[in-house]
Amino acid sequence: MFETVLLFGVVIVLGCIFLLIRAQHLLVLAERILATRWIYLAALLRLLLGAAMIASAHAFKYPQAITLLGWLLAFGGVVLIAVPQPVWVNLAGRLADLPLGVVRLLLLLGLCFGGFIVYAAL
Repeated sequence: MFETVLLFGVVIVLGCIFLLIRAQHLLVLAERILATRWIYLAALLRLLLGAAMIASAHAFKYPQAITLLGWLLAFGGVVLIAVPQPVWVNLAGRLADLPLGVVRLLLLLGLCFGGFIVYAAL
């Protein structure tokens, strides 16, 4: 499970770097995921990755932080399932209206998140 969490961190870092270059793709991707049934796959991935982070937290430099992030991911997966789909469609519409500067700032935060996971794993 440790390798899965490390791979998750690397994918987040690479994805954020790619989306920083092409920030408009994030808005299209978010709308596609939040407005369709793909949201359930995203919720399942959050639940599984959260469980993997919680289970393998002892192998990281900062086990308490990794455990907390794992619980937050798992909770986020439950929220994705619990909140009705029209709310997510509305949110996707609002995300599309964000200025690109704000989107890039959010991507930088995601880059820090993924970078922390990779740093804590090495």
